[in-house]
Amino acid sequence: MMSWLAVLLFLRLVVVWAVCPTCDTSNCVVFCMEPVPDPCSCCPFLCGNKEGESCSEIEPCSRDLVCTNTTAGEKCLCRVDKRMVCGNNNFTYNSLCHMKNEQTSQEVSFQHWGPCEFGPLIQSGPIETRSQLGMPVALDCEAKGSPVPSISWTFTGKNGVTKILPGDDQQVAVQVRGGPELLMVTSWLQIVEALPENEGVYTCEASSSRGSVKAEATLLVRPLA
Repeated sequence: MMSWLAVLLFLRLVVVWAVCPTCDTSNCVVFCMEPVPDPCSCCPFLCGNKEGESCSEIEPCSRDLVCTNTTAGEKCLCRVDKRMVCGNNNFTYNSLCHMKNEQTSQEVSFQHWGPCEFGPLIQSGPIETRSQLGMPVALDCEAKGSPVPSISWTFTGKNGVTKILPGDDQQVAVQVRGGPELLMVTSWLQIVEALPENEGVYTCEASSSRGSVKAEATLLVRPLA
């Protein structure tokens, strides 16, 4: 009596045989970065589909990928470690499979796990704001980098004196959180009630071991009409 595994292999062969097209060796490829066997035994090898591409019994995935049933249909997914990796070309890949399958004429080698390092970038900085006396004010700043940068605020008043915020000013608060995207940090500076002494230039600085970058905006406080 045939075992259940033998039965499954037999059924798989039947399915492949049933869907294989007529063999035309003129369509066979002559070069692949990572060749895989041809399930239909027509060509010496096939170029396996890349991560995220569709797959089937006769359209196999590249090495280290497995054809998986997803909500979007059968897709090639990575079956090894899915952490992000940094290649020696200083490009960040979604996974080790992604790095291997993105290679063309230039061979890319593994450098380290995690994203490649790059200096801070301010994605969205504070903007010039006009506020009426006694009204609340909010300024925001979003930055990205690897490693994720920290954000600090400074204020330069009309007298030219610069101080670090929030300091001991109970009218000023600074909040910081991660996100909203990977490798990003967001910060808000809030003034409870805008006063004449709050008028000046507010600077957001994003810093990491890879450097720092700044963005600034002016706050104007006008008396109530």
